[in-house]
Amino acid sequence: MSLEAAAEQLKMMEKISANKKKQEENARRAKEEEVVYHQWATFRVNQELYGIDVMQVKEVLRYVEITPVPGADYSVLGIINVRGNVVTVIDTRRLFHMSDVPYDDETRIIIVELNDKEVIGLVVDSVDEVINLPTNALIVHLA
Repeated sequence: MSLEAAAEQLKMMEKISANKKKQEENARRAKEEEVVYHQWATFRVNQELYGIDVMQVKEVLRYVEITPVPGADYSVLGIINVRGNVVTVIDTRRLFHMSDVPYDDETRIIIVELNDKEVIGLVVDSVDEVINLPTNALIVHLA
């Protein structure tokens, strides 16, 4: 093989190597771009951290007096009036079969839209923050 042919072959191999590296880099970037993040409003009940889709959260209220509803389920504390709308309020501690604790300055009612027609309030021990998590890292536990 002549020197010129060897040089030409070396250039060809370098080109192939550069193209391969470029393809690998593009594949890596595409994989990174596929990661989808989801926002969660986090809250605590019995010092455990929970999250709810931030798009379902309408607002967060300080604890207010709740009107009891006779004959309601044990976890249903009653109803409140939120700007002219009646909202059923559920105690998450009771829902999760945890012991009751006195309400304090950290206690909040999270107003959640379940669907187009249903809105409920969830009494929680405290509200933390909104966090972004990759969708593929989520673990969902349903009671």
